[in-house]
Amino acid sequence: MPAADAGFTTAVPFTPGRRDTTQELTDIEMFTWLKPVADGFRNYLDPEFAAISQDVAPEVMFLDKAQLLSLTAPEWVALMGGLKAMNTNHDS
Repeated sequence: MPAADAGFTTAVPFTPGRRDTTQELTDIEMFTWLKPVADGFRNYLDPEFAAISQDVAPEVMFLDKAQLLSLTAPEWVALMGGLKAMNTNHDS
């Protein structure tokens, strides 16, 4: 917009998708390891969680994520309250 406001016509090319590899070189199965199994911030729990969690409760994983983010208890409560107020659930 700034260029148009200054009286210039510009074109910005866009190429969607990855440019560093091809579909043939991508191992789709390896990406399944990146799929989240539990995310308390987004109120998400994988349907297969019990089978892959090794008896770890989703709440424990949620606490671990908060600790990794170095959140204090008040910061965690404030963050969760804000996220819930904005309806940031995984299915929204």
